[in-house]
Amino acid sequence: MSKADEEVDSFTLSDETRNKIIRTHDHTHDRDHVSFDEDSLFVITQNILNRAIQIIDKVVQGSSGHVEKYNEKNPHNPNFKAPLCKLKSISSMLSCKKPGVGIAKDTAFSILEKLSGYKWEAKAVVTLAAFAYDFGDFWLFADRFESDTLVNQFALLKNVPQLIKKGELQKHGQEIRDVSSLIKKTMNVIAIFDEFEKLSRPYTTKDIPELQSAFDSIQEDAYWTIVTIAAISTKISILTCDMPDQKPYDIAPYAHHIQSIFSKHEKNLHVCKAKADEIVAFNKISKMFSTRTEILVAFKELIFFTRERVEPLFNGSTNKSENIDVVRGKNLLLFFSTIDITKEDIKLVKSVYEKAKEEENYIIVWVPIVEEWSEDLWSKIDHQRVQFEMPWYIVQQRKSSVAGIRYIKQEWKFKDKPILVKINPLSEVKDKNAIYTINRFGVDALFDEKVDESNWFTSVIIKDSDLETWINEGKYIFFYGGEDKLWIQLFEENLHTFKKIVNINIEIFHVGKTEEGVEDHGIIERFWKDIQECLTNKTEKLQFDHVTQDIKKLLSYKKKAWAVLIKGSTLITLGHGSAMLEVLKDVQIWEEAVKAKDFDFEAFFKVQISEASKKLPHCYEFNLPIHVGDAVTTMDCPECHGSMATEIIYKCCPTANAHH
Repeated sequence: MSKADEEVDSFTLSDETRNKIIRTHDHTHDRDHVSFDEDSLFVITQNILNRAIQIIDKVVQGSSGHVEKYNEKNPHNPNFKAPLCKLKSISSMLSCKKPGVGIAKDTAFSILEKLSGYKWEAKAVVTLAAFAYDFGDFWLFADRFESDTLVNQFALLKNVPQLIKKGELQKHGQEIRDVSSLIKKTMNVIAIFDEFEKLSRPYTTKDIPELQSAFDSIQEDAYWTIVTIAAISTKISILTCDMPDQKPYDIAPYAHHIQSIFSKHEKNLHVCKAKADEIVAFNKISKMFSTRTEILVAFKELIFFTRERVEPLFNGSTNKSENIDVVRGKNLLLFFSTIDITKEDIKLVKSVYEKAKEEENYIIVWVPIVEEWSEDLWSKIDHQRVQFEMPWYIVQQRKSSVAGIRYIKQEWKFKDKPILVKINPLSEVKDKNAIYTINRFGVDALFDEKVDESNWFTSVIIKDSDLETWINEGKYIFFYGGEDKLWIQLFEENLHTFKKIVNINIEIFHVGKTEEGVEDHGIIERFWKDIQECLTNKTEKLQFDHVTQDIKKLLSYKKKAWAVLIKGSTLITLGHGSAMLEVLKDVQIWEEAVKAKDFDFEAFFKVQISEASKKLPHCYEFNLPIHVGDAVTTMDCPECHGSMATEIIYKCCPTANAHH
């Protein structure tokens, strides 16, 4: 093995050595770190070493005069008390060692065992302070050597003249500068350890996952920092002691290794700080949209983050840029999408735009969701704007707000499909899912604070020409379905008799069955998906009215048997299949009711279904999908190994002693 290979190998740790490093850490043995103020000790140590390095620069350059205080910081705790015995003990462990990586490593392990109860970054701080305890003395005496008799005597004990006399300075000047440089690099590494420690106070590794890799790495890197300090101490001993037969001791490999440690942590710290900034920005955005904030302020924060330069909005109707102040005091309709929008998307937004022109204080802004912008993407935006003739406002930016995109995805559930969010002038979100509102109730509903949702069921049923005719004619229609084949047969048979008794033309529609009489599971899945979307939209708006209760009831019947009665587009009643069947089968009650002069079919039917439902033991259950990121855990399919959909199951079965 060559000397170069030996040097590389000396700074590579085996698994055995890593385990040995970890075993030196014992929280049960020594709890000094509980009351130990490492921040103040590090500040004092930095002051001492920075001053010493200034003196070194002056002495090596041959300048005269004392070095005055420069940019010294005050300790965090004015009543700080140094762990003096520990410092003296470790200082002696660093002193007068023979040169060599192996000896520096042995010294480091001895120090780690001595500081077993300290936090990892604190071990490095205490070791550096112990080094500064002697090193600062040496250079303070060198600075005052000729001006103070007492200092002169102490300097003789420290062998100060041995190093600072003219011949020695000329001979060892570069080595002294190398020592100063390595001390600076070592301080920089410990300072980064301190930065990670400070970040961990307001944030956890769950908030910033990259912190965990930093803390894992610091265990090993604190060891290398102490090895480096031991090597520096040995180098100084060689320079200050009169040992003519002493071989040269090259500290360049330590400098190279400590610099690589610094570079690694510097990159990770940059990522962690960016994540911390993102969290702060995200929380700021959340606060703005949960309190009454002027829309311009909230919009700026959402789209442009905290950058000083805010790009103007492009007005598609005038083909000119306008100051972002145009959104002040307006109701915003924010259209979020990827770059790849379709003609159908444009058609929907144009319908909203035309209606918005008739309303007061409404503007539409298209916000393309792009993680990283490029000139090609900008060209594509321009091409689409011209091709589709977009008359609304378009956000122009060269760098996306990471926190803003995260908020849009997390709070407003943006994925790949476009969404339209309605926000009033005080940043109150009035509709997170405006596209749903438009598709279900029409464009006018978006601008109406009180939407008539009595036709919610007809907005989700399958498009069918006969159905549309029946609804437009205001006919009674029974929708029914479920997995109970026998119930469906009985329901259809009893409904035939029931229609004759009440003498009312009632149409029937079996959801999921085609005209050929074949069940289409695709239709059934889409139907229930739309029903679930109705409930999601209601709960997101915190609307818990009778419509919400009807939707929840219907979802709970999904895997059983169910029926819904409507007249025109208005829902009359719905119920579990068993209750519905009981109502239809009670021929005698209906025959008597029909004879009454004041017979009201709808009111009477509602009373009967209510009474029948009370008599039946209920067991309601329905599932709702969880949005990505909300699930506690994910699971792969055992067959295809794809990610399985996650759902919440809601269940209420009092008769079965279920939790509800």
